[in-house]
Amino acid sequence: MTRRKSSAALAAAALVLSLSACGGTQTVEEACQIAGEKTRAIMGDLGSVNAADPAAAESELASMADQLDGIADGLTNKEVKDAIAGVADSFEDLGEALGGLTDQSGDLADVQKTMETVNQISDDMVEKGAAIEKLCG
Repeated sequence: MTRRKSSAALAAAALVLSLSACGGTQTVEEACQIAGEKTRAIMGDLGSVNAADPAAAESELASMADQLDGIADGLTNKEVKDAIAGVADSFEDLGEALGGLTDQSGDLADVQKTMETVNQISDDMVEKGAAIEKLCG
């Protein structure tokens, strides 16, 4: 059950990245183009996230979050910059939630609580992806 929900969360993350592939005085369109080119490169890494290994998933998602933060830092358009940074925050949150599974004693209630958190983060990622799609559409 945990593996399926973790896989669902990663699928949601893939959706967010695909939606965020839209990419000073930078226009929204220019920022979306720049972000899109770089986020597509990150998408290739998403398939390597192993939800069956929570510690590894946490590390990989943190790395992706760092890359997304780097993309956001390189943008001057505030709207797109903030949107990409928000997705990066969700990646970090998802990684931490999945990584937390390694700290649990196997208590079903703890695992269920973590999976509820993962589902909430996944929903948040989908919302953020939809906002980017609206912005960069």
